[in-house]
Amino acid sequence: MQSSSSMVASSISPHALLIEDDPLDAEIERITLEQAGFTVIISAQSLVEGETCAMALLHPSAEVTPPVLILLDLKMPDPGHPDLEGAVLAAALYRRMQLGLIRPAWLIALTSYLTFEREEETLFAGCHRVLSKPLTNHQAAWLRQQVEQQPPLARAQPDVGFRLYQEKAEEILSIVRRGQLPHAWTSEDARHLLSAITFYPYKDDIDRARQAGLLMKLGGQAGARELLRLCAERLGDLDRMILLLFLEGHTSEHIHRRRHSDSQLAYDRTTVFRHIQKLPENISIHLR
Repeated sequence: MQSSSSMVASSISPHALLIEDDPLDAEIERITLEQAGFTVIISAQSLVEGETCAMALLHPSAEVTPPVLILLDLKMPDPGHPDLEGAVLAAALYRRMQLGLIRPAWLIALTSYLTFEREEETLFAGCHRVLSKPLTNHQAAWLRQQVEQQPPLARAQPDVGFRLYQEKAEEILSIVRRGQLPHAWTSEDARHLLSAITFYPYKDDIDRARQAGLLMKLGGQAGARELLRLCAERLGDLDRMILLLFLEGHTSEHIHRRRHSDSQLAYDRTTVFRHIQKLPENISIHLR
């Protein structure tokens, strides 16, 4: 007879997010995981789409309750970057879990070409396990047992190389993501983005659906902040300083006051006010 705790565990239907570009493989994996008791979400045809879905699913305010399994095809080509592999996404997601930006989840890699070197590299990137394709019923049952445990996140000793690998993965994803931004990036888009993640002043005309869609395309608030920081590097001195201050959590009133004590903001009030107003337009120019 089952114990009450095991009965409770078996009644939970954990979510599995498939980041898989091959339709046949995705269907096999979906059926196999559902038979093991998972609720399956098939997400992605590219790394960025997979990142967006994973960030939404693992966001602290997401309605989906843990546990969550992320099943990632290692050979996940991006249309503009065919040589990229899923380990890049795994490293970025693992880093965000460590920083508490998203909920912890099991990261499992799938590949039809498994070698010792490839497995070592994938585990180094942050995946908890690498499985060979096709996914079997035995593997799915093992995954079902694993997700009932808390996924390990901390390493015994801080690894400088691992941290640099993670940072490089974030940089690569930012580059790929920028290549998939909307073609008609407008000043209104930039204003919606600023008001979503900073104290940039806005009126009551914010389109919440449009704002949420922009954040989704950028992989959530972390991705949006990274994009704006990169944009700041291309702006003029005053615009760059204003944008960075907004990203640090300052209000426009604080920025106005700060100009008296900061020689880098030694501009008259009218000039600062005008640059704050034109900031979305200047950002949009550099995002097109």
